[in-house]
Amino acid sequence: MIRGAVALLGLLACFALPAPASADAFDDTHGALQKELVDYYAELGAWCVKKQLFLARDGLAETILTVDPDHAQARKWLKYRKDKDGTWTRRTPHKAPKDRKPKNLPAFEAQRKAFLDELRPRVIAAIRDAEPALSHARRSEAVDFWRPILGEDEALMALAGLTRHEGRWRSTDTVRSLQRRAAIRKAAEMAKANQPVIDKRDLPEAARAIDLPWKPSHGSKRVAVH
Repeated sequence: MIRGAVALLGLLACFALPAPASADAFDDTHGALQKELVDYYAELGAWCVKKQLFLARDGLAETILTVDPDHAQARKWLKYRKDKDGTWTRRTPHKAPKDRKPKNLPAFEAQRKAFLDELRPRVIAAIRDAEPALSHARRSEAVDFWRPILGEDEALMALAGLTRHEGRWRSTDTVRSLQRRAAIRKAAEMAKANQPVIDKRDLPEAARAIDLPWKPSHGSKRVAVH
């Protein structure tokens, strides 16, 4: 009786255990990376304001809104106003600002590049090493988000099954097929070029003078023997 009760409790404990980790684990990691991007871009945007790089600041704000559409500071930089119903609107047409002190642009680019160079491998690792592994559709979705931010890095694009071929990003399977076809064509051309040539030789003059017991014929056979 006691053993039966213990077994029943064990079975119930198994049902009470949390479900195995799913793509939610990746979502948490991905969300943390996105928040890190937003926080840094907001900080860099404030630096741009001080350096009067207003166009550069707005570019950062646009990226921030792809992660956090309700980011108040980014909306303010882009001249949005929040209506009573919670929607954001701005006067149209919107006139983009200018960078009043372009001499500060190299410093801006250097700071942004340093941050993205440090972030890129962590993003790639998060997508590549997710447990359980992400579906192709989910990996492609993540790559599509980071591609305009991190650039068309080969390791990043490979996660979406893409390879650069003749100046274009193509499916890796398609590229492999094209490469196989090219290799077959090359092998065929080499075999044709190395094909032995059979020389046609005329009979020597002395052999032609020998009286043979047959003569040429124009029938179905080239030579009729007599």
